[in-house]
Amino acid sequence: MKKRITGELEVSTSVRYADVQAPKRGGAAKATKPAMGAAPAPKVAAPKLPAGGLPVGFAVPTNQTLLLTQGGVFGVIALWAVAQAVLESPDAQLADTAGLQMALALGYAVYSLRENKRMGLGKAVALMFGCLFAGALLGTGLESWLRVDIVPIGNFSSPGVFVAEVVILLVALGCVFLV
Repeated sequence: MKKRITGELEVSTSVRYADVQAPKRGGAAKATKPAMGAAPAPKVAAPKLPAGGLPVGFAVPTNQTLLLTQGGVFGVIALWAVAQAVLESPDAQLADTAGLQMALALGYAVYSLRENKRMGLGKAVALMFGCLFAGALLGTGLESWLRVDIVPIGNFSSPGVFVAEVVILLVALGCVFLV
């Protein structure tokens, strides 16, 4: 093994896996022609599927379907966080940070990356925590500039929920656009 790694021993590039048998060449039985005057061999028809019963079909969702599904899920989570903040009293808004909504957004993003983009669990979690961190930094910067606790946007005056909304937005963008 050491000689193979160092390159002292050459290995054919056609060798891929040691446990897979190489296909045999020319060992297959050749079809013979029927003798003159003999009846040709009957053709075997493929078995037909039953007409009755449950139709089973598989369809790969298109990118547009995935984008709409992801946008719908993240949109509902973001609207839930805004509705919760707007419907609460100003004192309750200051204490609330929409943590459940952020956790659901992160969980769905990791699930979506694993299922739709075939990403490994570690890479998906790391990517989403990076989006969480970037969203928290961006949300805190925007909130310190806008100061929604001093000058509320409508009935919305919670800095924590504002930052959570930015985090949910960045997690959604990371899930949709990053690989």
